[in-house]
Amino acid sequence: MLRSSYSAHWRRMLSPLLGAPELKCNNTSYRPVMDAIDLLQRYLEQPLKEGAFFDPAESVPLAGVVPEHWRAAVVDDKGRVERIPYELCVLVALRDAVRRREIWVVGRTGGATRRTTCPRTSRTTGTCTTPRWASRRTPASSSPP
Repeated sequence: MLRSSYSAHWRRMLSPLLGAPELKCNNTSYRPVMDAIDLLQRYLEQPLKEGAFFDPAESVPLAGVVPEHWRAAVVDDKGRVERIPYELCVLVALRDAVRRREIWVVGRTGGATRRTTCPRTSRTTGTCTTPRWASRRTPASSSPP
């Protein structure tokens, strides 16, 4: 069920998801996740009908990306790595790393919002002058975010 709904519907979001944000990581223990994302980006344009498995010559990172209990679903008895379950594992590993802030999106403010960085009076008047928000001043008539 998960395989069919992912391949028929959810997989369409993989390209915008991996293509839009620039991801960064400075922790070497999460390098396999970043390498897996690079691998998925290289295979985005190849339809699944042409290759349900990654090229055998390709170096596919498994450690740190695919949990042990998923290995049987990801790697077949010939040692080939199947794309759909691998993509799911990469997305889960990416989600977990982003939640732990080991991998981040370039340009993201780190969770700080206008409510936490500007005083209440400047939020309502739209006159926040902190360097972070100076370029994002809002007119006094608009409501604060």
